[in-house]
Amino acid sequence: MHEVITVRLHEMVLIIYMICLGCYFYDFIQKNYKVRKFGYYTLGIVWIFQTIFLCMYIITTKQFPILTLFEGFYFYTWMIITVSLILNYFKSTDLTVFIINLIGFVFSVIHTFRPEQYDTDNTAAKLMNELLFIHISLAILSYVLFALSTSYAVLYLIQRKNLKEKKFDQKFFRMDSIEQLEQNVFRFSLIGFLVLLISLILGVQWGLIIIGSEIWYDWKVIGSLFVLVLYGIYLFLRVRKTINSKTLVIANIMIFLVCMINYLIVSKYSGFHQWFN
Repeated sequence: MHEVITVRLHEMVLIIYMICLGCYFYDFIQKNYKVRKFGYYTLGIVWIFQTIFLCMYIITTKQFPILTLFEGFYFYTWMIITVSLILNYFKSTDLTVFIINLIGFVFSVIHTFRPEQYDTDNTAAKLMNELLFIHISLAILSYVLFALSTSYAVLYLIQRKNLKEKKFDQKFFRMDSIEQLEQNVFRFSLIGFLVLLISLILGVQWGLIIIGSEIWYDWKVIGSLFVLVLYGIYLFLRVRKTINSKTLVIANIMIFLVCMINYLIVSKYSGFHQWFN
């Protein structure tokens, strides 16, 4: 029972940490002070929980968590969060804060979903099943967000065509402006990118434990990483605004097609993703 409660608490902290990452990533792209402030508070909550866990571990084991590699991960994560809070307080660059917290999140995931730390095989098995469930759920959610982004991209092209041809009929006024539609394309792509990134982090952790290093040669893993890179390039170009909006919107649609090919076709050539098809 104690192990189950411990697992749930650590999973809750990871969820709060994910929200924090989302806030910092959104602020880095869109420069939103309120979102950044909320991210800072959620990071503070994570730090409080991690500090409590750290103190409980020291009191229970009567030793500092640096004697083994995985214990070091936990202390390393606590240090990263502490440094991040200090950097954020002195208004360091947004990208630095996001990257250092992304690293902290990865190490936190490694420590939380490590079956060797639990006494019973049943608890470890449940933990791995939960990790797999979260990974798949987030992956599907990212596909839904990318689909919404593509839907707005199609509407953007239709509305742009109406403006060019001066077709100001009822359908024209029922749709948003092209500026708003383009913003929606960007926002849903942005959120989908972060959700897919977190999903891949969790999926890699599960794969390394259950499958081993062979996951890096799996076609579905390679394809998902490729999709992530493509959306990352789109977001980078969108923020830099070096390419016109129409070209980026069309590119967004093409990337979604690649995403669906990876999901529907490449999965069939995967060594272990076929289990879920």
